[in-house]
Amino acid sequence: MISRDARNARRRVNCALNEARELSRELSTACERSLIPPPSEPQTEAEMNTHRELLFDLYWEANQLKNILERAYKQHHIYRKHLKEDQQ
Repeated sequence: MISRDARNARRRVNCALNEARELSRELSTACERSLIPPPSEPQTEAEMNTHRELLFDLYWEANQLKNILERAYKQHHIYRKHLKEDQQ
C-alpha cells in the first residue's frame, strides 16, 4: 500500500509536470514571436528595447520552467523513496 506521503509526492510531481508543460507551450509561443526576421535597416532604440524586453521575458520563462522541473525531479525522488519504504 502506498503511504499518504507517497501519494502526495506523486500528486505534486504530476502537478509540477503539468505546469512545466504549460509553461513550455507559452515559452514556445514566445520564441515563435521572436523569430520575426530583423529589418535590413538599422533598428531604432525603441525596437532594440522591445527586442531586449522580449529576450528577458524568454529568459525569465525558461528559468521558471527549469525551477519547476527541478522541483518535480526532487518530488519524484521523494515519491520513489516512500514507495520503496512501503514495499519493504
